[in-house]
Amino acid sequence: MGTWGAFIAHRDLVELLESRPDAEPWGEPLPGWVVGFDHHGEEYDLGQVPGPALGAAVFDSDFAMVTAAFNGVPAWSLALHEATAADYGLPVPAVPAAEDTALHDRIAAWTAAAGSAPLDRDALRRVLTGGYVFADDALADLMHVLGIAHGPDDPPMSRG
Repeated sequence: MGTWGAFIAHRDLVELLESRPDAEPWGEPLPGWVVGFDHHGEEYDLGQVPGPALGAAVFDSDFAMVTAAFNGVPAWSLALHEATAADYGLPVPAVPAAEDTALHDRIAAWTAAAGSAPLDRDALRRVLTGGYVFADDALADLMHVLGIAHGPDDPPMSRG
């Protein structure tokens, strides 16, 4: 059985706990970020979250719908495992996310506004085209590329 639930990442732990009381800490966020996972639902609302925020609904680890916002205003969205999302009847863009340079521009602008390091577009494309079995693994790597969480290959001394 795969992962079902909502992931949310933003700057305010109190806001996270108030908006998602069932959320559990998840992953190894970089300083200044908190990441929570709520296995009780796939819904998330970034409309009232101050500053940068990322939400993701993961469906049985088969695919994930990811949205980023800044001060409650949506900045970009994408599907991880686009073909599977389409098989489930969800709308996916005609241009795959890995090839959508306008999407990459919006993601780069969001990461800059969030205070992250400049977006590594090659790393982003690798995540979006990666042969991940589980969408939650792709999501973890996406959070790393976006400057939200440590990656699996980060040395322990760089963590926290």
